[in-house]
Amino acid sequence: MQIKKQKKWQLLQKQRKITILSRSRKKYKKHEKKNSKKKTKRESLIEEIKKKREEQFRKSKQLQKDINDYIDGVKTPEGLRRIVDSRSTKKLCPSFELTGVCRHKNKCSKNHREIFLSNVILIIGLYFNFSVEKNPTESNINVALEFKNSGMWHYFCKFYDNIITKLKSFGEIKTLKCYWRNKKHWRANLYVQYDTKRAAAKAWKNLKGRSYNGKPLVLLFVLCSIHPLVNGVGFRGFTFKGLEEPESLTKDVSTNIVENWITQPLDHFNHRDNRTWSMRYKENSAFLKKNGPILIMIGGEWEITNGFLQGGLMYELGVKYHGLMYYTEHRFYGQSKPTKDISTENLQYLNADQALADLAYFIDTKKKEKNLEKSIVIVVGGSYAGNMAAWARLKYPHLIQGALASSAPVWAKADFYEYYEVVTDALGKYSKTCVESVKTAFASFRLCHVPDVRSPSDLGYFMNTLSEVRE
Repeated sequence: MQIKKQKKWQLLQKQRKITILSRSRKKYKKHEKKNSKKKTKRESLIEEIKKKREEQFRKSKQLQKDINDYIDGVKTPEGLRRIVDSRSTKKLCPSFELTGVCRHKNKCSKNHREIFLSNVILIIGLYFNFSVEKNPTESNINVALEFKNSGMWHYFCKFYDNIITKLKSFGEIKTLKCYWRNKKHWRANLYVQYDTKRAAAKAWKNLKGRSYNGKPLVLLFVLCSIHPLVNGVGFRGFTFKGLEEPESLTKDVSTNIVENWITQPLDHFNHRDNRTWSMRYKENSAFLKKNGPILIMIGGEWEITNGFLQGGLMYELGVKYHGLMYYTEHRFYGQSKPTKDISTENLQYLNADQALADLAYFIDTKKKEKNLEKSIVIVVGGSYAGNMAAWARLKYPHLIQGALASSAPVWAKADFYEYYEVVTDALGKYSKTCVESVKTAFASFRLCHVPDVRSPSDLGYFMNTLSEVRE
């Protein structure tokens, strides 16, 4: 009897073990299934993140390639022309409205253009000053960035001197401005407007990823129409660099251009004054034939380059008629310095009459030097240099047989409203509604016509203009 009970107990124990083991297996399988689902979710999430990163990297590499192609002269790729969805139901991104760039990425309303390429770049947080880093409630953030003759402005000028050489190495700069809003992620941003998109692209390519004052540089392209309205300080424009020059269609033309100097009297109208100075000029005699014409591009308030001697209308005429081409530099501009400084006493020699006499002396000297007494002389100029061309033809008709004066403002006046009339007529010929559309567009900028002397912004803008005149 005892043996039977023992066997029965053993059987029950065995069944119990089997039941427990079965339950454990079921529980394990259920847990494993649950874990596998979690694992699948985790893996899919990791895979999705990986794909997004790969796509971002691919887009970044493609953008870099597009920028490189653009810099190298390849036509603008479609990727640089992309426009983001714009619907009236969406609210304009506040960051874009104020700064011309968007930093909200996927959180943005996207009701604006996505700027991939422009001639304006924004370098985030580049300007550094101790007062910029303070909390705006503890200090006036504008003090560090206002245009005023103070220590803070001195700091900004030192910062400007430190960075301008590098920024200019990529191309001509039209405007450099520092943003002064109190919000920490906006203030101290530096706007740099280049004369061409290609120059801005070079700056973007070469500066991206580098550091300044221990901070990594973040560069963004900016909507050009927003940039002029940015509330900031800096230089609205730089000293006039001259007329926009034509690009050479052939690569080896510059080898034909020679730079030389000619000795000029300091004062052409005082024969007792024997002082002289050296005037710079450039020459292209590659196409000259006997008794060919002499064509002279007159330099104005800028430094001369090779541009007009390797392309453009005067160059084409010189090639066609086998002429001798010159580009003269105006006294007191570029490298042509008649005096050691520009004191008030020395500036008496900076006037149109002396500059015209320089031109006449140059023509007379070169005709004798080149044995071209029978050659006719044609002078060419644009803007102020256009005035010079017209005046030279009138004042020295025995030396100059023709003049081409382009956009020459010979009638000097403060309010040159006639220019706007010409532009209005030209727009009206295209479309009558075009004129009204342009008026509406300018009105939307809410530009002030008369500066408000009580406004720091208007006063700063006015002082910027004076600083350019002083330069």
